[in-house]
Amino acid sequence: MNTRGLATGAVVVLLLVVGVVLLYAARAQLPPTTATPTSTATTAASAPTLPTQSVAGTSSGAPSVSPSTSAAAGWTRGIYLQTIDPTVGFVPSNTRLISVTRGLQRSEVHNEIAWVSTGPWSPDGTAVVAADRTGQSYVIWPDNSLTRLEVAHATWTWLDAGSLGGVATTNGLELVRVDARTGMVLNRDPIKGEGAQPTVSPTGDWGAYSTSSPDAPGQAITASKSVAIASGPLTHPAGWLPDGRFVFSRLAAGVTTVEARDPTRPDAIVLGRFSSLVQALALPTSPVVVVHELRPSQISTLRGTVQRLVPLQSAFAAGDTLEGISRDGRTLTFSGGNAPVGTLTGTIDLETGAFMYMCNTGCWRLVVN
Repeated sequence: MNTRGLATGAVVVLLLVVGVVLLYAARAQLPPTTATPTSTATTAASAPTLPTQSVAGTSSGAPSVSPSTSAAAGWTRGIYLQTIDPTVGFVPSNTRLISVTRGLQRSEVHNEIAWVSTGPWSPDGTAVVAADRTGQSYVIWPDNSLTRLEVAHATWTWLDAGSLGGVATTNGLELVRVDARTGMVLNRDPIKGEGAQPTVSPTGDWGAYSTSSPDAPGQAITASKSVAIASGPLTHPAGWLPDGRFVFSRLAAGVTTVEARDPTRPDAIVLGRFSSLVQALALPTSPVVVVHELRPSQISTLRGTVQRLVPLQSAFAAGDTLEGISRDGRTLTFSGGNAPVGTLTGTIDLETGAFMYMCNTGCWRLVVN
């Protein structure tokens, strides 16, 4: 028997085990993120210590993304919500809106406002929509100035560089169009039907919503001023593609399909098939549909009808939420964890499966350009 070879192998195994334990211990001991001064970007050296790129369930201590890699990979700016005291949770007096660059430079954005949600980025990636605790939405411009939109309680998409379309929910469901610079309403019309989770098409002429309730599954509906068109039983809205098609999921015979259709017609084409329940996300600014299968928990992308499993380098929990997709379709943003302590938000590179987190705990709803 080769005792020398056995001994060497045992040492190697022991070193690997110790290395894994030390990596997990280092991640657990990372200090919490601290708030940054209002409207003052921190340098990479003074940014809070937090997990960044993760590999095989571990995290390195500093970003491994150079400026050239950042530009090639897509997004350059993002915003997310951050608690001051993570033990209190996301109550308005404890929540700040944080602007972040790909180099992890951070600044608070108008902390006199009680922000509660983050919205879409403009087509050129320089302006972004966010809303406060009253449901009032604002456009945040690159110089940190604000435009207050004259419509509250609405979900938005950019129609072009100067206008936004949305579905407002104050008086039933209404299609609205506003000037992004002045906030003035350009057009406002009620749409057929009523439901939850409304979204608006890239042209602003169609809305979509779900008729599901906690007690009963429903349908994904597209609606205009004059007509409402159902996608069929056990369907759920996922969003819109840049070409104007509506994307939804359908559960039938134990199989979930993700499908796309013209909002004016009920017939659809199947983009992908999955063996379990899914959470799907499509945005009118991105060419890719992202699908989260719940059992087992895994992420896939759909580009047209080409389906690809993302090689995730860390675990993605079944309860995590898909928040957004970068304009180039390379980056997914997500939120997860349990409130009030333990909430996280970050990105997943949809090509490599690498994770990057914005904080250790107490952050939520990252969206990137």
